[in-house]
This record gives sequence, structure tokens and C-alpha cells, in this order.
Amino acid sequence: MATTTTSAATTTPAPPPPTLRSKSNISTNGTVQIKSFRQTQRPRPHSKSTSAVLPSLALTGGKGGLDEDAEDDEPEVINFDSDGDLHLIVGGGKVSPQRFVVCSRTLARASPVFKTMLFGAFSESRPCCSRNGSSSSGSSASGRSFMTTRSGDNSSPLCGGFDEGPAPAGSIDDDAWTIELPDDDPKAFRTLMGIIHSSFNYVPDTVEVVELFQIAILTDKYDMAHLLRPWSEQWCARQRTRRHPYRLWIAWVLGDDLMFESEAKRLALGCPVNKCGQLLVRCTNGNFQPLESFDYLRLPDILESIAAVRFEAAEKILQKLSAVHRNLATANGRHCKEPSAAARQECRLDCENALLGSTIKALDANGLWPLPQAPALTYSLDTLVQKVAATAHMIRPLSSRDNNSRSSGGGGGSGIRHVECNPAVELEDYARKVLASTPSPVQHMHLAHMENQAKKSGLWFEEKEQ
Repeated sequence: MATTTTSAATTTPAPPPPTLRSKSNISTNGTVQIKSFRQTQRPRPHSKSTSAVLPSLALTGGKGGLDEDAEDDEPEVINFDSDGDLHLIVGGGKVSPQRFVVCSRTLARASPVFKTMLFGAFSESRPCCSRNGSSSSGSSASGRSFMTTRSGDNSSPLCGGFDEGPAPAGSIDDDAWTIELPDDDPKAFRTLMGIIHSSFNYVPDTVEVVELFQIAILTDKYDMAHLLRPWSEQWCARQRTRRHPYRLWIAWVLGDDLMFESEAKRLALGCPVNKCGQLLVRCTNGNFQPLESFDYLRLPDILESIAAVRFEAAEKILQKLSAVHRNLATANGRHCKEPSAAARQECRLDCENALLGSTIKALDANGLWPLPQAPALTYSLDTLVQKVAATAHMIRPLSSRDNNSRSSGGGGGSGIRHVECNPAVELEDYARKVLASTPSPVQHMHLAHMENQAKKSGLWFEEKEQ
């Protein structure tokens, strides 16, 4: 949620933002609710704040704790433009806010979303007044009316913050045009403002996955993928070999089809599911949580496609296990492949019975007995293949020593083992082959979207078109 106020701000600690005087779009704390602007202008398949995402996924590299007093501290001020006419207070709640002094026109040129927000008929646009001294009114993002007045004088309207001349040195105009963006990440926002205002000392050469994830959120939210052209390749190259669900969103926004396919297939192989069939990811508290509960991972049809690929591969492996069990249970001497036992039906039955019992015991020891149906299987594909391999290593074929001794009246026998009869190698090889040949969950619609994004972000190369 983003909120807007017109407030006083100086280089010394600034007073709290004043209350906007509107009955229709002002909350009890005097701030204008502008989250509906984002939903109206650019609808997306998710609506929650990203703050619920960061602490939850493992390997996020986020902060270890929260500052309980952070929201009481005055935001740090970073001046990107000494003549800047707009103050942005970014972050809040769990993240310490920062105040950015920026040029509204520069911001509008860089982002069509900010252009509409700042210079359209929305409550966060520049306050202005008529010549007769009446307060300006217009429409908020939710379509409601609003009024903006000077913070210290209800009778004197605010005219863009320039009617009294420049602020004295060492202070910020009490009537500074101020917008609050509490849902945005200050560090990622600072990077984008550094790019927009050519303050490249604020633009890192490399970024970790969580920071790039936050940059991608803002890039998508404010339609600014084109700004990242000089950095997108080096930032993404670092993440292509990593393992993190956030890579899905990063690749989706910046158009990195290789990263997207790599992470989608990794999730198809590595994610367990719950009883409802939802893909699960391990959180920092050790528990599992559905992937679809994370806002920015609910991309069009990708989680469904990942789940379908996982299901089909699991079904093939389970069908193979069932076929081996059924064959041993009903072979009646036809499964045994030992040439020396060909003429002795009793030996062949002993071979099959030994393999059947050993196979069932091995399956049971690895949590696969009774054989589950694919819809009820909660293991990841990786785990399933590991269990099949462990089962195969536990299957023991018949040794002919005792059988030969009995049939020859204690003549000792040759001690032949029915190695060729053992289905263990066949089982393990089949499971690993299915895992290796698992198709990509990425569909044509995903590739088409990322092609468009890559052309914006600079990740699209000429050789891709050839």
C-alpha cells in the first residue's frame, strides 16, 4: 500500500506529515490510501505486500531480525537532486524508511506509472490551487475527491510548493510535495533512483538474489525495465547458476528465459507437494509452505505446469515399480533367467519368491509400500528417485547353494547367484532416466512474454533472432 501526504521536511528531523483535509479518501490517521492506484492502472495476479515473502523462503539472505523502533525514527534523507521538488518516503513498518529528494519530471520521464501518478488526476499528483485562494480538488486513485491545503495554514492553499520562494539553506520547505511508498523496498528504490538521476555511485556492480528480486518488483510495478539495460546482463549472469524460487520472478520481469527455465525445472524436480497437490518450499523456520502463497511467484500457469510435469514423471516411476512387483508375483517361474535352473521349476520359483519378498521388504523400508498412487505421492521427484535407488540396492537375488544342496541330496552345489534375475538395476536406471528426461514446464506463452521483457531490459541479443 502506498500513501500520500503534503508535509514539512527539513534537513533536521522533520515533523510528522500533516493531515490532508478530505472526508472521502482519508483514513483515520490522515493519510491518503493509494494502493488502489496500482490495482487500477496495472492489475497483476497478486496483491499482497512483498514483506510476507522475504522472511519466509530459505536462503534469502535477509536481515536476521526486525527493529521494533524503526518506524519511530526519522527517515534518512538522500538528495538525488539539489533542486528536487518531490520527496518520496520509501519503506516503513518492518523496513526502516528513507526519504529521497528527487526531480518529479525526471521520474515521470523514466516511468509512465509515475507520470500518471504525479501529473494525472490522482491524489498523489502535484498539489496546486486556483488564483482565488481556494484549495485544489481532484480525484484520488480510487476515484474519490480530495483537497490539499498548506500544512500550517488552512486558509492558504498550496501552489506547487513554490509560492514562497526557495527554502532557506539547511532546511526543507514545510510544504514539500511528499509521497509515501511504504510497501517499496528502500534499498532497491535507491538503486533505481540512482539510475534515473545519473547518481551511479548508488548503483551496485553486483547484486544478490534478494536485492535483485526487490529491484524486479519495483521495475515491474513502475514499468522501468528499460532503465536496467546497462546492468541487466551482469546482474542476471550471477544468478543463473543459483538455486532460489525468487529467480522465477527476476527472470519473468527481466526476460531471462534461461534462468526461468532452469528454476522452473528445478522446482519440478525438487518440490514436494501437500495433500492438496500444492508445491511446497522449505522456509527459514524449517516448515514447508505452498509456493502459491508467495505473491510474486503466482505467475500465469507456471506453478500449474510445474506440478503437472512432476505428476507425470512420478506416475511413470510408480507404474514401473508396480509392473516389477506384478511380474514377480505372477511369473510362475517365467521371470528366472538363470540357465542352470532352466530345467528345475522349483529353483525358478524359489528365485522369484526370494526376489518378490526382498523387493517388498526394500520398498517398505524406504516408505514405498504399499505402493502409492501418483496423486497421493507427496515426495519430490528427486526424493522419489533416491528412494527407488535405495530400494534397488536392498534387493537380494537367490543364492543357488542351498537350493542345489537340497536338490542333489547335499552335494554342495555351485553357489550360483541369480544375478541376471535381479530387477534392481532396471528399476534404478529407469527412474534416473525419467528424472533426466523430465520436460521443461515452460510454455510458449512464458517465452513470448520474456522475449518482450528481454527487449526492454537489454537481455535480447541479435543471435536469438537468427
